This record gives sequence, structure tokens and C-alpha cells, in this order.
Amino acid sequence: MALDRNGFKRLSDDASMDITKLSEDDKGQLYYKDEPFTAKNCTNG
Repeated sequence: MALDRNGFKRLSDDASMDITKLSEDDKGQLYYKDEPFTAKNCTNG
């Protein structure tokens, strides 16, 4: 899940990052998290 702070990577170089320990320089970067595809309906209602 996105709320889990582990498993993030920096978009510019695909480096694994601990988003709880970002430097001031790192805070201007984009990060992503690989999530497995699921066909499960994730909408409420």
C-alpha cells in the first residue's frame, strides 16, 4: 500500500529510497512504488 513507507524508488535513477530520511535535495524529486496488478475492485460503494 502507498501508506507503507518502504519500497519507494526515485524516478530519475530507479534507486531505492527511504522516504522518511529524504535530504532537502531529495525532496524535489519524484518517487514511485511498484505495486502488483490486481483485478480486485478497489472502489467503495
